[in-house]
Amino acid sequence: MNAIKCNMIIESETITIPELSQFIGKQVEIILIEDSGSQQRGSISKLRKLKNRVDFDEAAVTSLREVSLI
Repeated sequence: MNAIKCNMIIESETITIPELSQFIGKQVEIILIEDSGSQQRGSISKLRKLKNRVDFDEAAVTSLREVSLI
């Protein structure tokens, strides 16, 4: 299975996504999820403040970041 992740602001009903060219002619499922924006960034900053107080598995965090870049 191939997957892409595009972060963009929808400005009209017509969307141009160049990354979709590899999927032309194939059966696909398109899922749109609204990014809550500042809430997510705020949560990450809260975690960073706890860094010296809580043990983080840095390798696990790095691995999750890599996987989420799909």
